Order: sequence, then structure tokens, then C-alpha cells
Amino acid sequence: MSTYHINEATFDVPDGWPDQSINIFPSSRDVPTEFSLVVSRDEPQEGEQLDDYVARQLKQLYEQLPNLRVLRREELTVGGEPALEAEFTWRADAGTMRQRQVYIVRDGKALTLTATAQERLYAKYEAVLDDIVSSFSFRR
Repeated sequence: MSTYHINEATFDVPDGWPDQSINIFPSSRDVPTEFSLVVSRDEPQEGEQLDDYVARQLKQLYEQLPNLRVLRREELTVGGEPALEAEFTWRADAGTMRQRQVYIVRDGKALTLTATAQERLYAKYEAVLDDIVSSFSFRR
């Protein structure tokens, strides 16, 4: 068994169980919300490095989202760890959506921060996301 930590508690889970937990932070309780931040966890495939992991994730997005357009992809550092950030748009029923994903592969685990808003509202929340990413630190 391994001890797992969440914000509210710790508990034991069997060794080898993958952590695919998700934290969701909407900008309000309104549905649909203007902006959301989702933190998700995954395990990279055997031997998969950050670049490979991001390429696979973006390939899946191209397959799932109509008219996906990558606006930028760049390297950055988050919480002292190397990271990759991708920003893109796609068309949805609610209109054009804009999303920014920050990918970190650390200690054999992948962490993705995903910020999503309608294109017309994205600029309103861009600084909030920048603040969240710059404040990010890992428990040591």
C-alpha cells in the first residue's frame, strides 16, 4: 500500500494503482461557467518523455476536437520542473473555445493543467492562469 495525499486527507491505496484523479476549479457555480481550470493526472507510457507525452496528447485532441488549431507550443518551467505549454482553439456548440494546457512529467507521473474559456472571454482570465502557473510548487 502507498499513502496518497489529497488536500483534505491522506489514505492508503494498493501499490500499482494509477492516479488518474482530477481537480476541477470553475470560475463560478454558473452553468456553463465562463472559465475552468482542471488539474488531471496520468501515467506516461513506458519510456515516454515530456515531448513524446505532449505529442500523444495533442494527437488525441486533434482526433476529438473539430477544427483544432494550435496557436503556440513552448517550453517553460513550472514549480522548478521542465514543462510544455500548448494553446489552441476549436469550434464547439457554444462557439469558439480557447484552451491552454501545461504539461509536466515528473517522477514517472504526468500532470496537466487545463484552462478553458470561450474565445471571447479568454483574455479576461489569461492573467489569472498566469498567476496560477507561476504560483505552482510541488510538495517535496
